[in-house]
Amino acid sequence: MNNPISYSDPSGNLPQWAEWLIGGAVIVGLGIATVFTGGAAGVILGAAFYGAVTSAIGGALVGGVIGGITGGWKGALDGAASGFMWGAISGAIIGTLTSGINIATGSVQIVGSAQRTGSLFHQFASNVQAGKMSLAVGRYSEIHLNRSKGLGIKGFRPDVSGVTKNGLRVVEVVSSSQTYASQVAKIGRMMGQYSHISNGLTLDALRFIMNWFVF
Repeated sequence: MNNPISYSDPSGNLPQWAEWLIGGAVIVGLGIATVFTGGAAGVILGAAFYGAVTSAIGGALVGGVIGGITGGWKGALDGAASGFMWGAISGAIIGTLTSGINIATGSVQIVGSAQRTGSLFHQFASNVQAGKMSLAVGRYSEIHLNRSKGLGIKGFRPDVSGVTKNGLRVVEVVSSSQTYASQVAKIGRMMGQYSHISNGLTLDALRFIMNWFVF
């Protein structure tokens, strides 16, 4: 803690609480930024958030196991804290770079702005889902967000749509303001409008609910 007179730190490590705090601050900060950012920047932040969360969890688990093997319970706690912090930081960096490079080089094009018609959590989930899709190198040529003018199904626009070589991958983001009945009705309409499409597009389109964020 930058106080060599009053404290001793022979291992050179941050205290556990600081590591959990730093990792958590990275995740929370990215989450807040993702909520209030639209377009390609929102997608990149969504990718960074997704990378930070997944890497932090993975880092905590791996660090805890390795630390436990070498240092018992204390080692497990130290390893988990360190893995969580560095996982969050590295995951955010990797997510940002991977998504940003894919978008900047034109490997994937972001069409439309962020979801703004639902709750803030709904917009957050849409950006995170789009960000997650933007990390799939070479899979999507375009990712369409809710306000996109270029991709609609007779007036029913899904929250996030990725255009792949084989067709579409459509993701519906669900919020607490949407009832089960309304979702079933919307899905039915969209499925019916997809039914005339042939070949590989039909197969991919019929699996259009791939992930759910429920708030």
